[in-house]
Amino acid sequence: MSMNKSTLIILLIELGILLSGCATKRLNHHINAEKSTKNLKEKANQWKTHHGQGFSMVIPTGTGWREIPPAPPVLRLYLRREGINVLALDGTRTPLKIRFMVESSSKVNDSLEKVSKDIAKYKKKSDIRLIRPTIQAVKLADNTEARHIMIEVIREKRRTLLIKLVAKDKESTTWLLTFELVSEKPSKLPMMYSPLAKRLNAHVLSFCFDKTKLDISLFPDVYKISNEGQKQNLPLKK
Repeated sequence: MSMNKSTLIILLIELGILLSGCATKRLNHHINAEKSTKNLKEKANQWKTHHGQGFSMVIPTGTGWREIPPAPPVLRLYLRREGINVLALDGTRTPLKIRFMVESSSKVNDSLEKVSKDIAKYKKKSDIRLIRPTIQAVKLADNTEARHIMIEVIREKRRTLLIKLVAKDKESTTWLLTFELVSEKPSKLPMMYSPLAKRLNAHVLSFCFDKTKLDISLFPDVYKISNEGQKQNLPLKK
């Protein structure tokens, strides 16, 4: 069967287009695979396990988080994040300030009582509005009994969310964990049921004294919560 020159040229062009398409698909697949790997690494870098002196927990390590040198023996861990990569999430266009502290002291025996007294005191102030203050008994991963506190405070133009945990170790030393989120009053981020608050709450509840009991199973699900405010009800403790 004979084939004229023009037919051969057309076939070569079509073959070139086909091969080019296959190469493009392979390139796109390679690029998408690289993006997927990068996204997984970025997600993996959002949190890590932390083993401090006498305690273990999962801490946030994403963009903007900084670990400040603590002042032992009372202050065991101090993390801070201020306004980096959060402006787009905050409709007020103001920086969101977050700080986290782990404190311990054998002299602080009234942490829970102090929190309860502070709540009662704030309720009497006319310029302060408390929203859904809650105190719950919880068990940590190593079966230590603890108290979990969440309080939303509105004062003038500021909204603050406090997430606290109070627990005692075997030496009767009191440990106090505090997440503090501060922004403008219209912001939805420092609210008790915001996706960001649920993430930080999971970090607080990961705290334990026995590092062999540290539970990270909840965190992949916690970090699937959308920063845009996707509603997903997560329990305080799995």
